[in-house]
Amino acid sequence: MTYYLYIFAPFQNQDSVDVNNIKPLMEPDSVVFSFETIGWSILLWLMIILVLSLTIRSIIFYKKNKYKRDAIKILEGLTIDGSTEINQHIAVQLKLVAIKSYGREIVAHLTGKEWASFLQSKIKHLEFDNLDSFLMKSLYQNQEDLEQTTQFLTYSKKWIKTHA
Repeated sequence: MTYYLYIFAPFQNQDSVDVNNIKPLMEPDSVVFSFETIGWSILLWLMIILVLSLTIRSIIFYKKNKYKRDAIKILEGLTIDGSTEINQHIAVQLKLVAIKSYGREIVAHLTGKEWASFLQSKIKHLEFDNLDSFLMKSLYQNQEDLEQTTQFLTYSKKWIKTHA
């Protein structure tokens, strides 16, 4: 029982604390928040550099892809009226875009099946069934098929927008 008194003796008189003898809490001075430290300056300059670099990069990308927008605009201006010249206009735009993208040395000499396989190899998830035979009939033999011309126009727009 003596151990009990020694262990719990400090806690026995807690209920009898005199409230008048308690002093007020000592609070620390408030910390002033300001942007005057070096870390905020570094963060500001990093953000400015990031925004400028993203802006410059997007401007370069926009200017670099102007040829695509111009070709799409020309293709959208074409009307399918049954003439044999529309396939030639579409093929010319495809060839110009391919030359701009991959270089004259690689693209300029391609014709027929080589040209069709080149177009198919540079795009994923888009196929034009019998593209080489369509090109042979429409461009070289002047045979017109409105349904295939419409499909060729749609294929050409998608190819220009998404070629690798």
